[in-house]
Amino acid sequence: DAKLRVEAGDKVTVTATGKITMTPWGSRSTVGPDGNQRYGSMSLDGQNYAGGTLVGKVGSGKSFKVGSSHTFTVDKAGTLQFAVAVHQSYGRGDYSFPGQYELKVRVVRAGAH
Repeated sequence: DAKLRVEAGDKVTVTATGKITMTPWGSRSTVGPDGNQRYGSMSLDGQNYAGGTLVGKVGSGKSFKVGSSHTFTVDKAGTLQFAVAVHQSYGRGDYSFPGQYELKVRVVRAGAH
């Protein structure tokens, strides 16, 4: 939960940098926000995301790929949320994924100039 409420019509731009370690594949296996199929995939809302991919959603809406850069117009108001795609067999286990993605979020409110 980014604790950022967006409204319908807002234009949101997200950029992300950084790396996380995909420890199930070893301590030298790192990935950035765009993910990599080498680290499996995760199915969510009818879409497949490569392991390590930064994904987002607004409120209870459908997930979408954010990756290293994504711009979109909000279609339904809600709280902006982010997650990292990890195959379900690793997301619920005793695995850790050290590292971090640093996000910059820019919101241009609907009707703003």
